[in-house]
Amino acid sequence: MEGPMLLRYIVLALEVGLTAGLIFWMRSSTRGIPISWKHIFKILAAGGGVALVSALVVIRYSFNIEALSTTNPDLVEQYKGWMVFLNVVGAGTVEELAKYTVGVFFLVSNRRVHKLTDIILSMIVVGLGFSLVEDILYLLSTDAVPTYRLLSFYLHSGTSAIMGYALGRFHFGLTGYRELVRALAAAVILHCCYNLALHLEGTRLPLYLAFTLTLFISLQIFILFRKSLEEEYALERRTRKKPRAVKLLNL
Repeated sequence: MEGPMLLRYIVLALEVGLTAGLIFWMRSSTRGIPISWKHIFKILAAGGGVALVSALVVIRYSFNIEALSTTNPDLVEQYKGWMVFLNVVGAGTVEELAKYTVGVFFLVSNRRVHKLTDIILSMIVVGLGFSLVEDILYLLSTDAVPTYRLLSFYLHSGTSAIMGYALGRFHFGLTGYRELVRALAAAVILHCCYNLALHLEGTRLPLYLAFTLTLFISLQIFILFRKSLEEEYALERRTRKKPRAVKLLNL
């Protein structure tokens, strides 16, 4: 087990360790009763499940540029740029919609969710499960670049955090449907920008752009999680019942 294959196993081991570390950090940062481990494993598995479904959809309906280059090279030469663009946009849209669907069915309608942080934590866990399964599929193939797979690990967590923050605010009546649409659009656009960066020519430019996007995504995970804590405090202050005034001597 030498060379690139060893590097792939190292990347997968790092992702498992990062997943566990991120979950423990978020779970210890929540107030009150933390989210149960049963629920965490449930949505982690759900994220992995929709990763398999979205992979099948993307593979089935994307342009197979390598095969078309053999059977119809003139078509590829004329429309290769559009094919790459549509593949990138299609993959980003399908994957973010898949994670969003898990959030809607497992979190927004869940009556056991009592805190806004539970929803954003849960959505980040969905993204972690999605990225783990997706990276296992990619790293088993021959043309996968382990460095980019490690960076995409944070991509799915970050886009899930964007959607999770909006879903949490919607669940507690702090916003409407427009913010849900904007959050989904932001996640799709961020995902597509990352994918497009990887298709640029050269060796260093795609890596620099992907690293910059990953750094931004990593920072926004923590920012949105802390903002959800602030929203919880504000929500508690808003809904806290004021004590009744006590009359002295019934006067």
